Amino acid sequence: MTFVLNHGGSPVERTPEFLDAWRNGIAVIAQRPNLVCKVSGFGLHDNNWTPSTIRPMVFDCIDAFGIDRCMWGTDWTRTSGVLTYEQGRKDAKTWADYINVGMEHGAFDMTGLEN
Repeated sequence: MTFVLNHGGSPVERTPEFLDAWRNGIAVIAQRPNLVCKVSGFGLHDNNWTPSTIRPMVFDCIDAFGIDRCMWGTDWTRTSGVLTYEQGRKDAKTWADYINVGMEHGAFDMTGLEN
């Protein structure tokens, strides 16, 4: 059975101490081969987020789980107060293009963005 860590484990604070603890925690649970990570929701706890402020958390999830065990989610319905659907779709496509450049194997799964 495969389980999904939703919202990348929800790093609810942005202090260096909290993010260190969150990063260490996902590194531990990522050792479970039947756990995958939904890279999403990083703007839920930060109404002033930008792609550059969430970038480290996105890459921390990918580093911990590997690209083949990560999937992107915009969480548009939950973030609709700070993110339009089109903005979320555009940002997700931008992330996929950026992450997939130069990858030898694996790809950040962006199923459905081509429509």
